[in-house]
Amino acid sequence: MDRLTLWLHLTSLAAYFGATLAFVLVILPAVERLESHEERLRVLTAMLQRLNPLLIGVLGVLVMTGAFSLTAYKARLRAEFFTRIGEPLTLKLILAFFFINGVTYVAFGLAHRIVRAVQWGDPVPPERLASLTRRMRAGSIVNLILAAWITWVALAISAGATKP
Repeated sequence: MDRLTLWLHLTSLAAYFGATLAFVLVILPAVERLESHEERLRVLTAMLQRLNPLLIGVLGVLVMTGAFSLTAYKARLRAEFFTRIGEPLTLKLILAFFFINGVTYVAFGLAHRIVRAVQWGDPVPPERLASLTRRMRAGSIVNLILAAWITWVALAISAGATKP
């Protein structure tokens, strides 16, 4: 992986971890402490309008830079590609599939519903907001675990690719 691709990959990964941790540990608890339902809805919508494009953007950069680095590994390792990194790569790709779907579910399947409802003037009852918030929190935590696991597996790929 060339330095620019590696830098973009690691920066995107850090941005994902930081933004998602902030969402779970700071934003959601702060929103839940607000007294009125309307205020919770307004603040959460404002945060999600900024967070969702960031998360989807860094997810795209992670996927693309990961693919670029994989191409470089394949060119360098040639016939030994699958022998040296096939097993961890398979696990990483399976985990990445679930991670991509998980991030997309939280951003588009849950958060986007709240943002669109507010933008279109549709009512979001307190119990629905609470349900969506719980699912966003749980999904984000699962996604953080998947991202950490993928990172751990990536270290095995790097080690296998750099062996003499």
